[in-house]
Amino acid sequence: MSSSAIATVNDLKEALNKEMASPEADHTERIVDILTRLNEVPITLSILAETLIGASVSKVKSGHPNADVAAKAKALVKKWKKLAKEGGVGAASGGGSNPGLERGESSSSVASSSGSGQQAKRAIMKKATVAAANASAEFGEGNETNSVESEFAHLPNLRKNISVKLHGIRG
Repeated sequence: MSSSAIATVNDLKEALNKEMASPEADHTERIVDILTRLNEVPITLSILAETLIGASVSKVKSGHPNADVAAKAKALVKKWKKLAKEGGVGAASGGGSNPGLERGESSSSVASSSGSGQQAKRAIMKKATVAAANASAEFGEGNETNSVESEFAHLPNLRKNISVKLHGIRG
């Protein structure tokens, strides 16, 4: 990963945020220039994660009154979401946390370590649940709840939540 690319993206992000925050003048040309330069920078998943440039460009996409500027921002976001999807990051789900990536594992190693996309999601959720249970147990919090949650950790989120609640009602 190039530190100059990160510095460039951070500079462009700062300039973009400054232009969007300035209400007194129309900065359309300047914003278009920033978006064009961002499109030319070789962006990687690690640059997107480190700089969080996607959040700033998304604000332009949804908050700029000029349709051309919004369309240019939308195209950039779409390009970066495609990059994330190809890299194995669950962009289609619209958010959430990826514990494997937070620990510094590559997205491909997290996805490939458990096979298909659904299996990867289950493995990640199970790791997150176990990590949360371990952290709570370390601080002596809610041991009964954590044992129930870990019992249902293999289930998808919605089923796990329903199972935990039903267990609480019956228990």
